[in-house]
Amino acid sequence: MAKTPRRMKYNCESAFAGIELRDKSILEIGAGKGILSAYMASFARHVVAMEPEAAGSSEGVLAMIAKLRDRLAIENLQVVTTKLQEYDAGNQSFDVVVLHDSINHLDEKACQELRCSDDARRTYRDIFTQIVQMTVQGGRVVIFDCSPRNFFAWSGIKHPVTPQIEWEKHQPPEVWCSLLKPLGVVRESLSWTVAYPLHAFAPLLSNSIAAFFLFSHFRLVLRLDS
Repeated sequence: MAKTPRRMKYNCESAFAGIELRDKSILEIGAGKGILSAYMASFARHVVAMEPEAAGSSEGVLAMIAKLRDRLAIENLQVVTTKLQEYDAGNQSFDVVVLHDSINHLDEKACQELRCSDDARRTYRDIFTQIVQMTVQGGRVVIFDCSPRNFFAWSGIKHPVTPQIEWEKHQPPEVWCSLLKPLGVVRESLSWTVAYPLHAFAPLLSNSIAAFFLFSHFRLVLRLDS
């Protein structure tokens, strides 16, 4: 996610700008190397980093999370290795649920078919129902992902910086909003990510038009309406 401490700091701070983390209970679904979870743990009361090390994750990331947690002496970071669909939170509930570039990996086949298949929509409604049941009233669900509404996706040209993006496995933020709204989850804000090498131009590039020609990476903040 980040190659230098400066880039890491920028990525973490920009990811959660305007989102209250202090003293919150937080679940990150698809924690990867644990960098965001570790950052959130420096503010939060408790963070659960869920990383099943499958369905899009990289091998060895669980060891990386554990190493990071030990090196920083983080005591309020819990790592779980089950998939979301198999996770039992018990009586625990969360103020903030974060899905950073992981929402499409919860069921890749269903994600690709969301706009043409009732079965796919039911699959994701079940997933979102589980998330909502674990989220407190007034809590936030924060989704980061790439929208397929992108110049390179539409032109068929490989992205020069991130050629590995499989655009067909992603959905625009409006699709996630439409699936969550019937569950009482409403859109609070939508913003567009500006990559670290371009951060000096963020005021000019943090909009949907610029994003269309860059990465189309968004942050969608939703609130469980109380």
